[in-house]
Amino acid sequence: MIWFTVIDGIIDPDTPTWFQWVSWIAILSLFAVGIFTLYAEKILNWANRKEAELKSRLKR
Repeated sequence: MIWFTVIDGIIDPDTPTWFQWVSWIAILSLFAVGIFTLYAEKILNWANRKEAELKSRLKR
């Protein structure tokens, strides 16, 4: 239901400017969450490699 309001906030020309900005931020945030979800395994593997590198540096 909230996403219909967000889409309406972008499409309707009589919507206040601040609400249009909030609507765009909400949509872009949704896309960002989707991208992070799709690449979650790769991001996790990268983070684990970096953590291992940092731990090996501290042991020296």
